[in-house]
Amino acid sequence: MLQTVFELRPYFLHDCLRCLAKIACSVGNTAILDWVSQFGIELRSTQPIREAVSRGDVKLLQWFFENEFEVTNPKLLELAVQGSQLEVVRWLSTHGYTVNSLALTRIAGEEMYSRYTDTPVLRWVVENGPPLDLPTATALVLEYRHIEIAWWASEDIRKHLVLKALETDDRRVVWWNLARTHFQDEGTQQSIREAIQCCQGYTKQWFEKNMREVVGCSWYFLTSIHQALRGVR
Repeated sequence: MLQTVFELRPYFLHDCLRCLAKIACSVGNTAILDWVSQFGIELRSTQPIREAVSRGDVKLLQWFFENEFEVTNPKLLELAVQGSQLEVVRWLSTHGYTVNSLALTRIAGEEMYSRYTDTPVLRWVVENGPPLDLPTATALVLEYRHIEIAWWASEDIRKHLVLKALETDDRRVVWWNLARTHFQDEGTQQSIREAIQCCQGYTKQWFEKNMREVVGCSWYFLTSIHQALRGVR
């Protein structure tokens, strides 16, 4: 029956099958796509691939890849990050896409901030992308409030984050960095120590009260004790 229609009205049938393929793409029905493809129906646009990325349809992306469609648009990874589609981001990373720009890290941070959501995509991009620089880390931690991202920053960058946080009385950033990460460089410790001493009195009082029991701050309090003892002598 279908063969008869195909012979009598090939263009009409092609249009019908193309519409069917479009619907199958929109709902991720690869079985229908397999059936339609036997009639030589081809996608004339990469829009179905972009839509699959946006809604996180890894199964459909795999179908496109296995059927030799070009899943090579350089914007696909950015689209997946913008849509917080972690599984798609991972899939793309195993099919030739790499996070080679901090611009993508910023995009991830902006999206997570605007959506008020958790940061699994941002963490993945930070872990698998280029090392954080100071402007990017500052934006992510201080502006977008992804404070835990400081874990992946170098000690020097974290030092600058703490100094800026002390300057603005951003106690959450100060506490997180000093309690959750380590500052081993003596020059870094000295810079932070001096910044604390230059803070307003209420900030110093908060620090003395809330950070004394924090193991990561022992270097600050031990030095203060030694200095006090020398003063007594």
